[in-house]
Amino acid sequence: NNQNVSRYKIPKRKPWGKEDNDVITTWHKIRVDPETLLVNTGDFKYTTSKGHCSHHKAWAAEHPNVNTHIPFGCAFDCETPGSKGGYACIDLRGTPFAVAPSQFKHAGYRSAADWRYSHGNQVVTLRGGGYCGWVCPKLAATEKNAAV
Repeated sequence: NNQNVSRYKIPKRKPWGKEDNDVITTWHKIRVDPETLLVNTGDFKYTTSKGHCSHHKAWAAEHPNVNTHIPFGCAFDCETPGSKGGYACIDLRGTPFAVAPSQFKHAGYRSAADWRYSHGNQVVTLRGGGYCGWVCPKLAATEKNAAV
């Protein structure tokens, strides 16, 4: 059984802060809007997270979790053009829900990504990044929406 995780893979060059390290957020529950069935990707109430990334520190006053949590279904990497070191896994097994097809996109500078659906679309594994880039649900496709 996979864990529901979102990861920001910190580049080896550590451009923002020498204390930065990979951020890995584990999701124990997610909040689903019962009317739309959309997931609130930035609701961190039922998560644990480790690591710190000061890349998005400009948004920290408005979004205090931005340096220490990665939104649900999002993966970041800023290593090299076309790199895919960021990782996320959505695992809805044990629920009646599945992920609709074609719900993800990648963006950023020289970004790349792939995602793979399995187990009747109840599991999606995502890898993405770039120099800097991310992969996330289409409705959170801007950098700020993907980060917070």
